[in-house]
Amino acid sequence: MEQYFEKNFIELNEAGGFKRIGDYLAGDQASTPFSLFCEETGKFADPVITGRGNRKKILWSDDKKSLEIISEIVYEPETKVISRRDTLRNTGKKNLSVRRYLARFPFTRGEYELYSQQGRWRRESVGAWHKLLDSKAELSSREGRWCEGSAPYAVLRDSYSTHALAFMVCPEGDWVLRFNAASELGKLNDMTVEAGLSDDRLALKLAPGETWTAPEVMVQILPTRELESGTALMNRYLNHRFPARPGHSPVLYNTWLDQLNVLDVPRLERQLKAAKAAGCEVFIVDYGWYEDYGTFTRVDGWDECMNRAFYGKMRNFSDKVRAAGLGFGFWVEFEFFATISKVVKKHPSWFFPSAAKDIVCPKCWLPEVEDYLVDSLAATIRKYDAVYVKNDMNHSQGYEPERLSRYQKGMYRVMARLRKMFPEVVFDNCTSGSARMTAGGMLENFDLHFLSDNGNQLDNLRQVQELMLRFPPGRIMHWFVASEVHSEMKHKPSFTNNVIIETQAATWEKFESVELNTALVANLTGVPGYSCDLASFSKKNLAKIAEANAFYKKYRESLVRSEGHWLTMPELFEKRTGWIGLQFSDPEKDLHFLYIFHDVTNGDERRIFHPHALNPAVQYQVAEYLPKRKVLCKAVSGAELAAHGFTAEFEYQQHACTQAKLLTVFPLKKK
Repeated sequence: MEQYFEKNFIELNEAGGFKRIGDYLAGDQASTPFSLFCEETGKFADPVITGRGNRKKILWSDDKKSLEIISEIVYEPETKVISRRDTLRNTGKKNLSVRRYLARFPFTRGEYELYSQQGRWRRESVGAWHKLLDSKAELSSREGRWCEGSAPYAVLRDSYSTHALAFMVCPEGDWVLRFNAASELGKLNDMTVEAGLSDDRLALKLAPGETWTAPEVMVQILPTRELESGTALMNRYLNHRFPARPGHSPVLYNTWLDQLNVLDVPRLERQLKAAKAAGCEVFIVDYGWYEDYGTFTRVDGWDECMNRAFYGKMRNFSDKVRAAGLGFGFWVEFEFFATISKVVKKHPSWFFPSAAKDIVCPKCWLPEVEDYLVDSLAATIRKYDAVYVKNDMNHSQGYEPERLSRYQKGMYRVMARLRKMFPEVVFDNCTSGSARMTAGGMLENFDLHFLSDNGNQLDNLRQVQELMLRFPPGRIMHWFVASEVHSEMKHKPSFTNNVIIETQAATWEKFESVELNTALVANLTGVPGYSCDLASFSKKNLAKIAEANAFYKKYRESLVRSEGHWLTMPELFEKRTGWIGLQFSDPEKDLHFLYIFHDVTNGDERRIFHPHALNPAVQYQVAEYLPKRKVLCKAVSGAELAAHGFTAEFEYQQHACTQAKLLTVFPLKKK
């Protein structure tokens, strides 16, 4: 059997593991390509390897004939991404209890360092390099919040290799990425990478004939040692594997960061008028419209509040939204039920305890529970003729990896059915602000993915920059969270009248002034959303917002499928000065969007930037947008622009805010 994927570059050994992945050779540590702890199984011999070209299937069987392991490996040569998906099948006559099953990648001795991302609420996807001096480095999640603590992504490199390797788990329950180093007799550490479902207190039961599929693990061979070198390629791979649905990236308005859960209909009508003037396409009513007794849960089928908000008449307001020319959407807590729910009392066996008191989660792996979840949300979508559903997740499911694995697989089936039933509806993965922003099932089953509860645009830019390593930027949904402040009556304020402020965190407890154009350009580094007192903006500024949204709509198709590049390196999350440069590129149309941000109080008002992914033989035109289109260079070859770059220039201002430029590099049409 041919064991090459790409000869002299990627090769399997007789044991079914990787003999070589690029510059990284298998180590001499005696180990199988998987880490299994199951007392009922026997020893595994060398596997049977089948398949052709870039697809291989590897089958291991134990000598007790109790367990089969099938590993399906697919290599995508353009992006240098290896996908591995393993399935376990109980082939015996007795139950099996699996305490650990992880994909394993053993590498030879070397001097290794690791890049990983920390995830904290409002401070997600913040990464750094670390020397692997200890015997083990472990990244993991707990209780279903996959990006809290760590993100399921890491980059490994040896001191002398010409490129790095990226590892990513596509979670189906809690996950682990483990980097084990071991030394003997003064030798350098060898390196064993293990990835998959968390084995902390795992007790996975497999009945005779039953199968279980492990989470997908991706390995990307980066072009160079620098982690950003594979960003655009990973974005391309994910966009092709999990393509966006056309027409499912609307410009939206959300009520939450206007007055949180206070929903006053006259005020909402003013926001609706402003949203229409600003060019929004969907109006979403957030938390506060149904009765949950203040716990961010669901009570049965989301019965409306009868003594506040819409007083049981949200359908009437949804009709007003449609009459204004916008689609209507709503927020739900879909997965966490308050124990006071009638359905919980009627069917207690349908639920399991969450990590919070008086809150339970549905056993969505049971067919009858799956049907209930689908039918209840379907009925609510039809009741309000909704075109947008924001799905939140503000609690934790409790810590039991086996249960959460079955739970998440069931939830993916629920979402797949809903998407098929309502092909026109946009499903938004909010999840407490980025707690489940991962590739795989989430990217496949949700259209948009909320970046963060943090509404500060500078913070968001730093989050986007490193999130692009593992997630396509065109699928990330942003919120513009700002308000225009006006003086009251005839009293002249100390600050400039009509100043615009934005949040510094997730609420209005802290805020700072912001330049409108800067906030709008930052909002365009993804799908633009607005959650604020939009009615506070003057007609002039609403027109500027509408202009930014018109730009997005014009190039939406390209931006949604865009691939990300860094024009500047990431810096400390808390840093408020300096430069930030991002580039989004559409490889299909050869369109390139450059976002440049600068603290103009620094005095270094000019910098040269070198665009990526240009065709050397093509002539391009460079233009600046917002507020008006201005041609900066009528014609320049891709080779010249990449080599010599372009100059971004800002005017020094001692007391100003961060400012921004949005530039395009588009190919000239041939005459």
